[in-house]
Amino acid sequence: AFATAAIAGNFNPWAPVKAEVKAASKYVKFVTPQQLKKWMDADKDFVVLDVREPGEVAAGTVDWIEIEKIPRGLADVMAAVGKLKPKTTYVVICKSGGRATLVGAKLVKQYGFKNVYVLKGGMLGWMKAGYPIVNKLGKFKAAK
Repeated sequence: AFATAAIAGNFNPWAPVKAEVKAASKYVKFVTPQQLKKWMDADKDFVVLDVREPGEVAAGTVDWIEIEKIPRGLADVMAAVGKLKPKTTYVVICKSGGRATLVGAKLVKQYGFKNVYVLKGGMLGWMKAGYPIVNKLGKFKAAK
C-alpha cells in the first residue's frame, strides 16, 4: 500500500505525525495568543516551555520572565529527572503547535502534570496576532 500510494502521488509523509498530534491534543488544554497575552499582562503564574530547537529559539521567543528552553527530545528527560515540576502551570510553545502538543500530552499522560497548555498556532500564531518576540538583540514585531 505504501509503494502504491507513493507511486499514485497521494502519499503524505506528514499524515502519521498529524494523526499523532491529533490524538495527543485530547490530553492538553489550548491557549490562544490573545489569552496568553492577557495572562502575561495580568502577571499570571506560569512557565513558558519552548520546545523548539536552539536555533529556532535564538531567532526569537515570547517575552516572559519564566521561560524554559528545552528541545522536544529532551523535555520528557527533564520531567523524569525533576527539572520540570508537575504542579507548575506550563504553556508549551513551538513553531506551529505540533511539537508542543506532543510534549504537553506526554507530560500529562506519562508524568501526571495537571496544568499544561499549548499555545494554539505556536510562535507563528503569536507573531500573526501581532505580538512581539525577543532575542539577544532585543524586542521585535513580525513584519506584515
